[in-house]
This record gives sequence, C-alpha cells and structure tokens, in this order.
Amino acid sequence: MWMHKTNLSVTEICFPEYQNMYGKIFGGFLMRKALELAHTNAKLYCKGRVAIRSMDQIEFKKPVEIGHVLHFDSFVTYTDGKYIQVKVAASISDQHKLPELAKLNHPTLGEEARVNTNVFNFTMESMDNPNVLRVVPKHYVHTTSYLEGRRLLNNTLKRIVN
Repeated sequence: MWMHKTNLSVTEICFPEYQNMYGKIFGGFLMRKALELAHTNAKLYCKGRVAIRSMDQIEFKKPVEIGHVLHFDSFVTYTDGKYIQVKVAASISDQHKLPELAKLNHPTLGEEARVNTNVFNFTMESMDNPNVLRVVPKHYVHTTSYLEGRRLLNNTLKRIVN
C-alpha cells in the first residue's frame, strides 16, 4: 500500500482544561491524543486488533498555546510481518498567518499556516493478522519517513526479542 494512502488526521481546539502550570498545553495530553490516533490508524490499517509495543523518539519542538487549532496527522511508515510503525506529527495553525490567508480568499483550510510542534513514533503489533500489508513510499518526501520507520521498528524488535 502507498504510504500517503495510510494518512489519518484529527483536528482540535486547545482548551484551558489541558493546560500545565506554565499556561501551555500539557505534554501528556499531546502524547495521549497522538497515541489514540496512532492506535486507530494501525487498527484500520491491519483490519483487526493491535497492541502497543513501543513509544519511540518523541520530539517536543514548540509549545502549544491555549486557543490554538491543533492538527494531528498520522502515517504508517513501515511494516514488517505483524509489526506496524506509525508516525504522528502534531502542528498548529499560526494565528498570525490566518488573517493574511483570509484576505487572499483561497479555498483552503489554512494548511499554509501550519507550524510543526511535535513528532511521535509508535510501534504496534497486529494481534489478528500475522502478515500485514507492506507499506511503501510513492513520493520522495515519504522516503525519509520510511527509512526512519524501518530503523525505529528494527531497534524496537531488537529490544523486544532480546
């Protein structure tokens, strides 16, 4: 299956109930939402039950403020037998660019104003399907995600087996 066909997304507004003591969105909330999306994506991809095996290489690049529009985009980046590597990227809509885009009157949902804030990587195991479909990158931009997913999955399998 082509990697770009495995995309699953969710968008939310950040409310004060998820803030930490610094007035930013709590990192645990971001991790939970990313894990829920990765789990759902893996479940839909393998068409069965999945178990979480590892959470790897989490990046907190930029804080998320109260009131931001928060986007989560997930992709299946690599598969090997019954194992699935899922990458979730979190981004926010830059509040300063949105008014400028509104003046241009382009028919988009503001994708041009997105700023990456977090990256999460998860390893899932298919409980029902011992041989999930292989995922391959069709576009050059997905090749680095594929290679990174392969490296992360192989490192996780070494830890699990040994």
